[in-house]
Amino acid sequence: MLHRFSMESDFSLDSYDYSFPQRLVAQRPCEKRDQSKLLVYDMGKDQIKHAYFHELPKILPSKSLLVANESKVFPCRYQTHKESGGKCELFFLSTQCW
Repeated sequence: MLHRFSMESDFSLDSYDYSFPQRLVAQRPCEKRDQSKLLVYDMGKDQIKHAYFHELPKILPSKSLLVANESKVFPCRYQTHKESGGKCELFFLSTQCW
């Protein structure tokens, strides 16, 4: 059985740490954007279904509210090398430094 979300759910970041093969991380979007994969959880049946984004209108119940998130991830990790051969990594916490 899958873990259902509730207000009493565990919000500890350690609870969401898992191994994910790098080869499965998308490096660029699909050429046809509506062919993007979609993971659907049916709460009534407690089942997971694999679908595609173009199927979303058939999947969502009528009168659903769909909220678009247009936030972007900025490249915050910068790795470089020192002249001595040592490695240097910078981690930016804000975009205000550009």
